[in-house]
Amino acid sequence: MMAGSPVRARVLVVDDLEGPREAISMMLRMKYEVWTAHDARSALRFLRRQQVELVVQDLGLPDCDGIRLLRRIKMLHRGVPVIVVSGLGTIQSAEDAMKAGAAAYLLKPFNLEEMLVLIGELVKPPPKPVRPVYISKAAPSNSPERAVHSGSKPA
Repeated sequence: MMAGSPVRARVLVVDDLEGPREAISMMLRMKYEVWTAHDARSALRFLRRQQVELVVQDLGLPDCDGIRLLRRIKMLHRGVPVIVVSGLGTIQSAEDAMKAGAAAYLLKPFNLEEMLVLIGELVKPPPKPVRPVYISKAAPSNSPERAVHSGSKPA
C-alpha cells in the first residue's frame, strides 16, 4: 500500500471451490484488502493472527460444518459480520446460520453487485467522533455573554 493511501477494510473469503472464491475476491479487491482460505482450518488460523472487518464464508466446507465455523468465528471476533453463502441452502440451514450470528445468508449463484452493496452496508468506517457542545447557563439564552464551548466542558 502506498504512503498516504487510505486504510482499506480487510475481508476474508472462505470457500473450498476456487471459482466462487476467486470471483468474490476479484470483485472485492477493488475496494477492500482481501484474504482467502480454502477451508475452515486455514480461515481460523488466519483469524487468530489477523483482525478483519468482514468474513464471507461458504456453508459447505470439507473440514468443518459451516455453522460450526461461523460460531467459532463469532467467538474469535464477536463484532465481525459474517455473510454465509451456500449452493445447497435450505430454510433450516438459513435459520441455523442466522441464529449463530450470520449477518446475511445468500444462495449461490448470487448477484455479485448485490453482494458488493450488502458488504458496503456491513463494512462502514467508524463514525467520526462528535465533539460535544456545552452551553453555559450563566447568562440568559438571548444574552451575547452566553458562552458556547466545543470539545470539553468548561471549568
